[in-house]
Amino acid sequence: MRAAHDLEQSPERVFAFLDDLRNHWRLSRSFVQLERLDRDAEGAWVRIRGPLGLSRCAHTRIEETEPPRLLRGHAEVGRGTVGVIRWTVEPRGSGSRVAVEAEVVRASLVDRVALALGGRHRIARGLREAVEQLAEQA
Repeated sequence: MRAAHDLEQSPERVFAFLDDLRNHWRLSRSFVQLERLDRDAEGAWVRIRGPLGLSRCAHTRIEETEPPRLLRGHAEVGRGTVGVIRWTVEPRGSGSRVAVEAEVVRASLVDRVALALGGRHRIARGLREAVEQLAEQA
């Protein structure tokens, strides 16, 4: 799943915003809420809201950065679900082209069912919302 958006902000400004996990919850208010940051601020616990009032807690972690163009991390939900996320920021005129890609690497039975019943669509919508909000927040 992937979403992209052109922004007026420079790649350096966009990357600085994304590199601070405290900012990520601001990108998807309808789906994600920050619970707490890890002590090193390279990871966080977030609450992901799903349909019908269901929610899951995910532990996210930044694994790789290449300022100002790449930020890659992963999320673990429970014991059986793992996803990866990758933000890329490229110069575009005086601004930036930002893309975010998410992939479910492994899913528990419950999460496989949720993904099949519309979860993939919800994730894709959340990614679109995130890159659009980034234009306003960064």
